[in-house]
Amino acid sequence: MHKVKRNHRRKKVTNYRKRKVVFLSSLFTLFILILILILLRGCDNNSLKKQKETIRAGICGEVQLPAVYDISADANLSMLIRKANGLTHFADIRNINLDQPIDHDSIYHIPGRANSIDDTSQFNLPEIYTNSFTRQSSILPDSNLLLGEKDIRQINILYVGLPAVYIIINYFPELERVNLTHIPHSSLLLSNNYRLIDILFTLGVEPTKDIIQRQLETKLDYYIVQEKESFIQMINLLEGVEVDLDKQFAEAYDLSSGKSRLDGFYAWEYIRFLDFKRIKRKFDNYKQQDMTRTDVFEANPEHLSNAYVLRHQRQRYVINAMRKSFNQLNPAKKIQTLKKVQKTVETDLTVKKIVSLYRDMLSVPDFSYGRIPGRFIREKDNVYFFPDEPSYKAMRENMVRKFISQKENQKPIY
Repeated sequence: MHKVKRNHRRKKVTNYRKRKVVFLSSLFTLFILILILILLRGCDNNSLKKQKETIRAGICGEVQLPAVYDISADANLSMLIRKANGLTHFADIRNINLDQPIDHDSIYHIPGRANSIDDTSQFNLPEIYTNSFTRQSSILPDSNLLLGEKDIRQINILYVGLPAVYIIINYFPELERVNLTHIPHSSLLLSNNYRLIDILFTLGVEPTKDIIQRQLETKLDYYIVQEKESFIQMINLLEGVEVDLDKQFAEAYDLSSGKSRLDGFYAWEYIRFLDFKRIKRKFDNYKQQDMTRTDVFEANPEHLSNAYVLRHQRQRYVINAMRKSFNQLNPAKKIQTLKKVQKTVETDLTVKKIVSLYRDMLSVPDFSYGRIPGRFIREKDNVYFFPDEPSYKAMRENMVRKFISQKENQKPIY
């Protein structure tokens, strides 16, 4: 009897020890797995940190502050120029791709216009800007548009998507309408061959805004300047945008045509894509790699104009897709997103004003789009766009009359 009890006790102890060994082994295995996961996560975090690392690149020539700068690894040449406080008025960027990526430990040279010309007075852009408006009234055009006896209130915003997207956003609160007018970056707004893109990178956003509103007789109340990184971050905050990819873009980026949800990177590529097959330009193999420069190749101005129309159409698709993605966010996420975007852009709009404007503008049922009237002309090796200011004024007035008519037709009949 005692022997049976002793055997039972030994068996119980043995089973306990076995369970203890199994438990400790399982605990050790779990610890190892957790350690591996932590290490893998650390590797992922290190990879993210590497992606966000800065690089060093130098810039010299016709920039305000030639030096070596720390800059984001995803930066392009336009961002490096802005780091150097912009261009001098002698700079010539007509044959330079401002959207080219920056390489680590590289130096970029900005050439000058007057290197082979004796008379440099025509290249003093600050003086040209000042003299262009000395004979004009210092009073800026009114924000509102006067049509007969009707004073139509509007809020006008200059949007710049660096380096080459320029849009005037017209918001008519009472008419519940928003219109977007594209201005080609090669537009000539002064009495010389300085394009809109040259003016911005030389004089800065405030003088650029001033020149546009005086030449087009449209007061601009605010401005928003957005770089590539800011745009990509904004799209990612919206969890991407859904657009209908055309065959030309899809083939260029090895994607499938049709409906697709684009992240920030591909949305950026989509809004700046030009179908060079349609343009039928002549270029060498080196220039073929440049998907943004449009001023250093031979092309039919009509083909170029059509390509810009299609690019503007893509930009419209993205704007509408952004509105849809934004409206799918809950109210708290909307405000949070706007605050984050406001911190990444250069603007004279406060967070409160941005939230207010977006809330009102997004309630508008539809946006209308257009391009400023004018024509593309080739001069030697460069393409310029000549805006037709009187036609633009007539286009605006006709557009507002159409909005008024549509608004009146929506009124209930009793």
